[in-house]
Amino acid sequence: MKNFRVHLQELGLSHLQGEERKAEYRTYKREYVRDYMKQKRSSHEVIEIYFTQSQYERLSKTALIQGLSRSGFCEQVILNAVCQTLWIPNAEIISELQVSIRKIGNNINQIAMISNYQKVVTPQLMDEAFQRLLQLEELIHKQLAHPELFLKS
Repeated sequence: MKNFRVHLQELGLSHLQGEERKAEYRTYKREYVRDYMKQKRSSHEVIEIYFTQSQYERLSKTALIQGLSRSGFCEQVILNAVCQTLWIPNAEIISELQVSIRKIGNNINQIAMISNYQKVVTPQLMDEAFQRLLQLEELIHKQLAHPELFLKS
């Protein structure tokens, strides 16, 4: 849309002064904003979200406190959440980790069965069980630190 000075010239009102000019400016500005918002909305996509009454009231109150419209507040919250990097678990590596954990857990169960069968827990069995638990903990820490455990989205 053209600027206010050009608008006045086209209407032949460039001679206006004082209150008359201010009144014409308010009309121009109202039309300008209406056209701008119409153009802005036509280039945007709409998402519908349904809230319960209590959720809606909470949203409205929070938006008011933030000094935003409900729509503007929702936009800000959603974009802040979406713009952060999303990490998606790498199923293949997690599957391998689960298999390793099962194997170590199975070894620990076998050690427990032997100690229950013998009715005596020897220091050697306790040490072996402890070593298996340390191995399990180390494996978990190593796998969780694996750079490919999560994929960026």
